[in-house]
Amino acid sequence: MKEYQALLKLQEVDIQLMRYNQQLHALLEGKRIPACTTALKKLKQQQTQLLAQRKDIETELQDNHDMQTHLQEITQNVKLEAQSAGSDYRRISDLELQLSSLAKKFEKLQFDEKKLKADLEKFKKAEHNAHLLQEKLRGELTSLKDEQAQNIEDIKRQAASLLHVRDEVKCGLTHEHMALYTSLKSRFNGICVEELKGNMPSVCCVKLQPSLYNKIKADQTIAECPYCHRLLIIASHDRS
Repeated sequence: MKEYQALLKLQEVDIQLMRYNQQLHALLEGKRIPACTTALKKLKQQQTQLLAQRKDIETELQDNHDMQTHLQEITQNVKLEAQSAGSDYRRISDLELQLSSLAKKFEKLQFDEKKLKADLEKFKKAEHNAHLLQEKLRGELTSLKDEQAQNIEDIKRQAASLLHVRDEVKCGLTHEHMALYTSLKSRFNGICVEELKGNMPSVCCVKLQPSLYNKIKADQTIAECPYCHRLLIIASHDRS
């Protein structure tokens, strides 16, 4: 490989290495994994709220059940008392009013119980759906992390292979051109070598004046572009 070919190859390799680095950065800074993690965190908070609300309803239901049992006991006692009241009209009338009041309270408790049971089923269903979503998100997060790890490993492996190629290509360059390339690479963000196509450099695309063109073409294979000051490969030279 001739030196001008080594320069072009080195630039090609370095550009690809830059792409690999950008890909790694994009993978590490990707939004899908943080978004999934955030969604799981929010879901956990919702599950905690749902659990607390369900527990409250279950407590209310138990209180409701206890109150119904208590009213049934009172009702039974009042009925027994009414049976033993004999012909005491006033006493019987008071007991009937008590029974009527107890019946209304019992009916209200049964109505509330029905609503509480419906609410309880609603929250149980919401908890179940939240659990299903949690399992789905956990699976997705695991898959994303596995995919990310595999992609990172693939890129690092390809980059390591390319670094070996780079070391081999560097052997085809003089210390002078290598130092110049390194300096220009930083200055031009990796694109520091261009080719002369006709009388126009391939990167800056400013046509050479005839005098400059003839001088550069006649003198050397690797020159400096008089306009952008990149390394300029003279395309008309033999590249066999």
